[in-house]
Amino acid sequence: MTARAGDPAMPRWPQPDGRVKLSAAWLIERAGFARGARAGAVGLSTQHTLAIVAHEGARAADVIAFARGVQDAVDARFGVRLTPSPSSGAADRPVRPLRRAQPSVIAWGGFQATSGGFHG
Repeated sequence: MTARAGDPAMPRWPQPDGRVKLSAAWLIERAGFARGARAGAVGLSTQHTLAIVAHEGARAADVIAFARGVQDAVDARFGVRLTPSPSSGAADRPVRPLRRAQPSVIAWGGFQATSGGFHG
């Protein structure tokens, strides 16, 4: 894992059961997704790597597609599959904004990073 990361300072926390927790935010950023990165009406928060922002016109399917793109990039780069903890809704419904003038934010906190005994 460290060799694939190319960085011996990769954040990791050994667990009592032998697995290692990894930083999902670190993995996402090193897989090429900077804070504020966008694909159409969906992107990462400018403040938090683990938050997907649904801008005006985004649909749930757009959010899911963006999340899968991030997951695929992390998997390709590190061999770690990110799994979002929150359950997702129907893919054909529009994402409703929290406030009319602000985009919706879907937090990715609680990701699990799993591969070869790694868990985070």
